[in-house]
Amino acid sequence: MSRATMLMLVALSTTSCSPSVSRTGYEPRSVGESTCRVAVKRAAPISPDQADVLGEVDVGDTGFSTDCDEKTVVELLRKEACSAGAHVVDIVEERRQDVASSCYRAKARLLRLRNPSSLPVDDARFAASSVQARSDLDNQRTNSLLWGAVITGAVAGIVTGVVFALGR
Repeated sequence: MSRATMLMLVALSTTSCSPSVSRTGYEPRSVGESTCRVAVKRAAPISPDQADVLGEVDVGDTGFSTDCDEKTVVELLRKEACSAGAHVVDIVEERRQDVASSCYRAKARLLRLRNPSSLPVDDARFAASSVQARSDLDNQRTNSLLWGAVITGAVAGIVTGVVFALGR
């Protein structure tokens, strides 16, 4: 096996399970996650005089991603916010798992409050139990689509084989 092929396989195997993360406007730094509290909101009603935008993060599908349900991506967004020193993850765009992708995809702004005396709380839809329930449902749908495609492909293959065999 050539060196280039080996390097390609190693690169693919180490990145294939993770979703892609694109950062704009900040460099992540190491912080103690246990002390970091970040609220997750959708279209947060926070005015520009209340917070500074530290950067943006876009979590997407690499085409080979497997560990990228909503629960995983929301936790990844929280960690990104902690590493940027933000108080709020403001999700500005999200796409659920569908036929095109088995990943939950999101684009968010990372906000640092100017007066963090009272930190905001998560939107109710981003409470751990709500996110878990949606992730479970999305995973069931994705599995159903996958099995449907496998069964349809197998049936189509058998029918095609029979048609060609009888046509000879």
